[in-house]
Amino acid sequence: MYTHKMGFLILLISGTMMTISSPSWFSAWIGLEVNLLSFIPLIKNKDNTLSSESMIKYFITQALGSMIVIFSIITMHISPNVSMMLNMGLFLKLGAAPLHSWFPEVMAGLDWTSALLLMTWQKIAPMVLIMYSTGDKYITSVFIIASSMMGGLLGLNQTNLRKILAYSSINHIGWMLAALTNSWTVWTTYFLAYSLINMTIIYILKNFKMSSINQMIKMKSSPMISSMTTMNILSLGGLPPFLGFLPKWLTITLMTHNNLPFLTIPLIVFTLMSLFYYLRMTFNCLMMITESSVMSTKPKMNFILMVNNFILLSSLLMTPVLILIF
Repeated sequence: MYTHKMGFLILLISGTMMTISSPSWFSAWIGLEVNLLSFIPLIKNKDNTLSSESMIKYFITQALGSMIVIFSIITMHISPNVSMMLNMGLFLKLGAAPLHSWFPEVMAGLDWTSALLLMTWQKIAPMVLIMYSTGDKYITSVFIIASSMMGGLLGLNQTNLRKILAYSSINHIGWMLAALTNSWTVWTTYFLAYSLINMTIIYILKNFKMSSINQMIKMKSSPMISSMTTMNILSLGGLPPFLGFLPKWLTITLMTHNNLPFLTIPLIVFTLMSLFYYLRMTFNCLMMITESSVMSTKPKMNFILMVNNFILLSSLLMTPVLILIF
């Protein structure tokens, strides 16, 4: 990341902190705007011609969401029954289905660093405000099921890695909303696990300069990295015994205790469908052998990559302890 972008990154973090710690809805909205205006320069990349298009799409969508949020805040004193409109604006800013169509299109034009920020850090402020609001739980349930369904189905025919991860993120939004409406602790566990796994995957994809699922054949030149990538992708899909299964297990247990089978069953079914495109990615890492992949030079193992993977895989040892806590 360029040095002159560090100031915008600090503003991005400050805007999110301002939102989640604000004493009023108006100051929370100001934090959202600071977050938006500081993320726009981070998207711009002179080496990527698609970044300008993604920047405009992101700005228009987020501006529309902010307009709905501020209108709801203004009318809150006149009519207290505007929480549904407030949540609609937050769901739009979050990228939850069926208000998700902008998310894959913006992701397709971003570099990997900006894509990581969009999939992880930019989710914090809208989700915390959704937890603060007193919206209708039935409307939230509709967004949970729709996000899980759209993320699971629409990613099946994608070959662009950024779009695949975008639909994966939409599927995980459904899980995170389900965890958020029932337990703050489970949501925090889910978000941290999701962010760590995404950091590892995107770090590998960025180093190999990959943008299409067919390019993952290049990892065959390094069995260690291809194995690590496969484990992290399966972990992102929530396949046991990997770390990504833990937050899903906690969420399912929580919803079962709260007697919410109408949410639990769709989440499980559509997540199983999303495993299809995760497995497609792993096949290219492990099973597809070509002359170019065999003859390519082997990349050197990166120390940061090794440490990150060790932390993620050793975290599996904490699973029994966390289950006993929850």
